[in-house]
Amino acid sequence: MWKVAYHYVKYGYSLYAVREIPEGKDLDGIDLKIRSAYNVTYCRMTRLRRKKEGLSNVVYIRYRRFFILLGTPGAHESFSRIVVHDINTVPLHFKEYSIEIKGGKASVMISGDRMKKISAIAFCIALHRERSVTAFFKGISPYTFPGVVGQIRALLFRVNKRRKKAGLSVIPDLHTAAMYRSMQNRKEVFRR
Repeated sequence: MWKVAYHYVKYGYSLYAVREIPEGKDLDGIDLKIRSAYNVTYCRMTRLRRKKEGLSNVVYIRYRRFFILLGTPGAHESFSRIVVHDINTVPLHFKEYSIEIKGGKASVMISGDRMKKISAIAFCIALHRERSVTAFFKGISPYTFPGVVGQIRALLFRVNKRRKKAGLSVIPDLHTAAMYRSMQNRKEVFRR
C-alpha cells in the first residue's frame, strides 16, 4: 500500500486495474507475460522519453495472487484495451484498505465496510474494562498511515465520549505515539 500510494500515485500514476491470478497458474510466467504485454519498464530514461511523447507508462505490482497495473495518463495500446479506473474519482480498494485522493494527496484508509464493522464492535465493547477496549484498539490495524490513524482516532474519540458519559476512564490515544515512532523509524532508514 505504501509503495502504491506514496511512490506511484504521488507521481501521476492515477489510472489502475486490480486483478486476481487464478489458483494453480505459474506466477513467474504470468509476471513475465504481463510485463511484456504492457511494456513495463523500470528504466527511468525510457519512462521519461515515453512521457515526453505523450505515451502512458505502466507499472506492475503483484502481491501473492493479486496484481495492480498502475498507469499514467496518455496513449498506451494495451492499457487502453482493459477497464481502468481513475484513482481521483474511484478509490483503489485492496485487502480491506483503500487508497484515495484527499486534498490533492494520496491517502491510505481502512475501507468503508471494514470500518463500519470495527465501529459496531467498538461501540458494543465501549463500556467494557479499559484493558480490553485498549487491546481492541491496538489490534485494529498494524499500519500507521495518517489516514488510518485518523480514522482510529475519530472512533476512539466517539468511544471515549460514551465512556465519559458512563463515568468510566477514557482510553489513551496510543496511535499518535505509534505514528510518531513509525515516522522516526522511516527517517532513520533514509539517513543510512
